[in-house]
Amino acid sequence: MLNLVVLVGKVAKIPEVISTSKGNNMSYMLLEVERSFRNENGLIESDLYKVLLWKGISDECCDVCRVGSVIGIKGRLIADNYITEDKEYYHSTVMAEKVSFLSERIKNDPSIK
Repeated sequence: MLNLVVLVGKVAKIPEVISTSKGNNMSYMLLEVERSFRNENGLIESDLYKVLLWKGISDECCDVCRVGSVIGIKGRLIADNYITEDKEYYHSTVMAEKVSFLSERIKNDPSIK
């Protein structure tokens, strides 16, 4: 079996660090990824993905990323399913295992290690 996700896109919402009850840092980020084709109006649409960040990756992304920063994410999908009285829902989140900072502003800023 294989569960691998690779995305390159722009940060749509800056992550905020949340501390878990066990003392680990985590955060969620929204990543906007353009589609590889144009719609019927000739425009390129984009999708928003919820990305889960843990520990050091979370801290670094919170320090470095700004809205519009271009980043690459390698990770896996986490599936959440739940049932209400009348319907079953499916929801997926991308769990980041590696983040690459691709924006020139980020890569060339000497204050960012």
